[in-house]
Amino acid sequence: MKEHEELIPGKIYLFLPEDSPGGDGERLYGLFEGRKNGWPHMKAIMFDRCRFLHDLPLPSGYRCVREADYEEVCDFCFRHGFAFHRQLCLSGGGNPCTPYGHWTSGE
Repeated sequence: MKEHEELIPGKIYLFLPEDSPGGDGERLYGLFEGRKNGWPHMKAIMFDRCRFLHDLPLPSGYRCVREADYEEVCDFCFRHGFAFHRQLCLSGGGNPCTPYGHWTSGE
């Protein structure tokens, strides 16, 4: 298990609740940005493999278990990109939303 002091900016880590000895409980993955006021600050946090929050400190009560493996990083990046794209589509963004992104024939 890594301590918060060993986290490297730009890496994605797996965090679990401190009171979950066997790895049960809500997993969250966080893209570590740096430290603010001595506490880990995340660029993005993925909860439940579908909800993302951005630019916030690591919630209290969570411990870092390990750096995310290759497949978890791929999953995080794909889901983050999809969530961002979906948010643009729902906000109206100006361009029609297609399976290939915000593409128009003039581009």
